[in-house]
Amino acid sequence: MPAEATESPRIIERSRTFVWAIPVMVAVGELLAHLTMRSRVPEPSEYRAATHFVAGVMRSHDQVLASPGWIDPLVRAEIGTRMGIARAGSLDLEEWNRVFVVSIRGHRPPALVGRVPQDERNFGNVTVSRYDLGPSPVLYDFVPHWTDAKAEFFQAGVSAPCPRVQAPGRGGGLGQGDYIPSDRMACDPGRPWMYFAPTINEDLDLALRRCLFQHPSGPEPFRVTYENVPLGLRLVVDADIYYENERNEMHGFVPFELRVRIDGRDVGTMRHFDGQGRKRMVIETQAPGSDPWHRGTISFETTTSDPSYRGVCWNGSTRLAPRNAGDAGDAERPR
Repeated sequence: MPAEATESPRIIERSRTFVWAIPVMVAVGELLAHLTMRSRVPEPSEYRAATHFVAGVMRSHDQVLASPGWIDPLVRAEIGTRMGIARAGSLDLEEWNRVFVVSIRGHRPPALVGRVPQDERNFGNVTVSRYDLGPSPVLYDFVPHWTDAKAEFFQAGVSAPCPRVQAPGRGGGLGQGDYIPSDRMACDPGRPWMYFAPTINEDLDLALRRCLFQHPSGPEPFRVTYENVPLGLRLVVDADIYYENERNEMHGFVPFELRVRIDGRDVGTMRHFDGQGRKRMVIETQAPGSDPWHRGTISFETTTSDPSYRGVCWNGSTRLAPRNAGDAGDAERPR
């Protein structure tokens, strides 16, 4: 019998054996991958130990971030009320002197990529990194000082005040829009959505933003005025509307405008259309080298041609020169 004839059955037999081995190899590979993934998943006790450490050393001007973002609810749940609204709804890192990052799998927040932490500790699969940013350049935050402001709206060119009231809060929750706080400056009983007060807004990325609600009444301005404000060297303002109205473009071709005046002088206007998400405007308040503690009057006016779904929520602060070149964010040039 030719050699080729005897060799062929052996090759076929070996091939059959190899084919039957494939499922076994796949199963072993999946088991090893599963064990590897399980070994990298932090235990609740590891999150607890890491956040307990952070809660014990954090100061009033420290921020706490979670990375990647999807572990943020776990971190907040462990730290509890010490997290606070100011930290949870912060807009950027310029507000803070230090940042603690609770992370897994080597993740870092984009704003801190390239920085070297001053301290790093491991709690099993959870890492806590501390970044010392230095003194915050923020001089005056308008949100906590909202009760110092005067709110008014205009009808046929006549000013009408918005008195501070204590009334039941309402709204909030899934699909319910921004929460109407019980302590607010209410402008018109017939239009309960016209008020000025701090609240929390969900932006287009579903991130919580601490901001001041100032729903425009129409083409005539809804004005809020702060007096005796340290002007710093720049004014940083962020604004948007509730995420469902943004995403669904409830009034896509009707923008709102947020106009800023310093000592009666127009210094910038932001125009926002649905779908644009949170926008930022950076305004030079004084020439470089000026006294940053020089004080002035700053007013914010919201207007729109149609007030439907125009729940403007903004956050602003006066600041010194940027601590880092990248901290200004994506800013719109004032018009």
